[in-house]
Amino acid sequence: AIWALDHFRIKIVMPGVEDLPILSWEEVNNHNTKNSLWIVLYESVYDVTSFQGEHPGGKEVLLQHAGEDTTNAFESTGHSEAAKELTDKFRIGIIQNLQSAP
Repeated sequence: AIWALDHFRIKIVMPGVEDLPILSWEEVNNHNTKNSLWIVLYESVYDVTSFQGEHPGGKEVLLQHAGEDTTNAFESTGHSEAAKELTDKFRIGIIQNLQSAP
């Protein structure tokens, strides 16, 4: 992420996400099942529904954090750089207000 000054507001600029939609926590929270599983990681929203069977820690870990901010859990697990790069293909949006996480 890159910090940028835009008319007296600081915003985060992430390469490749300019065209992604801004999603609300309400919308993210509605995707909390094995049939539609979204998570928030850092300031991005990911649809990991199709990744459940491939997740090395098991699909239960993803389901446990479905519809939530998983940043602390992701960081505390010590994911590799390869794992961090893998997340890019699942990014579907940007969370509207990270600080207002439920």
